[in-house]
Amino acid sequence: MFGVPDTPAPRRLARLDSEIARLAAERDRLLRRERGLLGKIDRLAAEARLLDARREKLAFQREDLARQIAHTRDEEEAEREHLEASRKLFRSTALLLQRIGPLGQLRPMLDVPDAERLAAALRLGQELSRRRQEQVRVIEQALARLTALVERREQQQAELTRLEQQAALARRRLADAIASRKELIAAIRRDADRRRQALAELRRAREELSAVLAGMSSTREIQLDIRAFRGLLDRPVRGRVTAAFGDRRDPRFGTVIPHPGWDIDAEFGQRIRAPFDGRVAFADWFRGYGLVVVLDHGHGIHTVYAHLSAVLVEVGDRLDKGGGLGRGGDTGSLRGPYLYLEVREDGRAVDPEGWFRAGSRAGAAPSRQSVAGGHGNDPS
Repeated sequence: MFGVPDTPAPRRLARLDSEIARLAAERDRLLRRERGLLGKIDRLAAEARLLDARREKLAFQREDLARQIAHTRDEEEAEREHLEASRKLFRSTALLLQRIGPLGQLRPMLDVPDAERLAAALRLGQELSRRRQEQVRVIEQALARLTALVERREQQQAELTRLEQQAALARRRLADAIASRKELIAAIRRDADRRRQALAELRRAREELSAVLAGMSSTREIQLDIRAFRGLLDRPVRGRVTAAFGDRRDPRFGTVIPHPGWDIDAEFGQRIRAPFDGRVAFADWFRGYGLVVVLDHGHGIHTVYAHLSAVLVEVGDRLDKGGGLGRGGDTGSLRGPYLYLEVREDGRAVDPEGWFRAGSRAGAAPSRQSVAGGHGNDPS
């Protein structure tokens, strides 16, 4: 890019490039293994996240380039002031030489037998000539720098225009991707056949996740026994529980939908925190659940966090209580952003209500009566 003062911009740009590469690989992986309606929803969500990351990069580049243009304008102004000062000095020197002329007022001195005075007069004339030549050189250099700055600013402005056009296109593509996903979800809700298909895929997805969780071993790294804090844990996010633990029956088809966890309202981007010390056992995309993090708390206890918009940890990371593991989102969701939470004890799903305390910092404990109408991730 163009010359500007040192900033952390290259580091941030490198991070954005890394995130875009990761999201592109994630999108391509989902595209290769896309299966059914849930797979298509996952792919559209991954495409939207990739487009959003590209839009963010373009927005950052535009902001950075705008700062560069402002800096170049400041340099131009300083160079113009320097040039004007140099011109004033040159005009003063030229005026003095003009008054003196080739010999001018020095001529009478030629008739003076004082050699020292004559030599001093000659030296003055030579010094004035030298200064004029030096001032001409300074002015030429200032003009060259000013010309380069103007050309740089014009190039920056052209690049800014190009970035603004790309950003507008990225916004349109992102809006189209979001609209396509919403349209597909709406079609599932309207169409009975698609609805049945989605329900069947959700059941299979839950079975697949249960199989993965059942096969997980428990770490011995966590010395503090989480079981001693049963009923005392803070919830991972502040929000209302909209669907409690337990199977539900679809009101239209009578299909039983497994729901071995909680649905908790969570705003998009809201930070999700570990309720207890743990090690990251899983951090990846899972069909039907979107971005998922599984924490291993030792002693046979795992917690599951699904539908995240971003994962902030990697497999093997150690998290302390309250540490951020991800952000709320709607990946894999059929109803907008929320957090799906599970608690697993020796591979078996148990009711989170027995683990999280009433009036915890993240929100009040759920009431089964208040969430009886919750719909979870089914397409009702």
